[in-house]
Amino acid sequence: MKKLLIIGLAVSTIAFVNCKKTTTESSIKSDQMAMNDVSGLDVDKELDAIMAVIKSETECFFSRDYECWKKNWVTEDHVALTWNEDDGTFEANIGWDAISKSTLKHFKEHPLGGVPSSHPIIKREDIKVKFYGNEAAYLTWKQYNSTKEKDKFHISRDVRVMEKQNGQWKIANVSAFWDYHNPVILTNDTAEN
Repeated sequence: MKKLLIIGLAVSTIAFVNCKKTTTESSIKSDQMAMNDVSGLDVDKELDAIMAVIKSETECFFSRDYECWKKNWVTEDHVALTWNEDDGTFEANIGWDAISKSTLKHFKEHPLGGVPSSHPIIKREDIKVKFYGNEAAYLTWKQYNSTKEKDKFHISRDVRVMEKQNGQWKIANVSAFWDYHNPVILTNDTAEN
């Protein structure tokens, strides 16, 4: 299990190093990303569409809305969902059936307890993106995930692999590595979406 986590982190690090530019969610533009051959692609339009899917998937997951969450995913055997737990363990689900089953289990085991979201404020920064032609993209960023009380944030390093299916961007991979033990406090100015 540890070997799989180390391999996943190594792949994410290599891909992260190969992406060249830094930005925040609100200012992603084509001149700020690792460019490759994307001729004929309206990069700004595609980035807006990708970020809308990522934002939707995150909000749906944190609000425990399975059907909303599912619509943002590629539902095939090659997809992956990996993350670490606060006790140092990790989970790696490969294939849609495993991801779906694990997510439903997570929603059942971690109910919201009367609040609309487990992490109502999300802030992304240091976003790096690279397109692989017109049908795939790789993104990584630093994410601040608020507590239910909105008083502290847990920082995560996130990776997404996106695929275009029937003209729509969908998520093919989520890797999220959280620092559960060192929460940070952000000011109101820096904590806004």
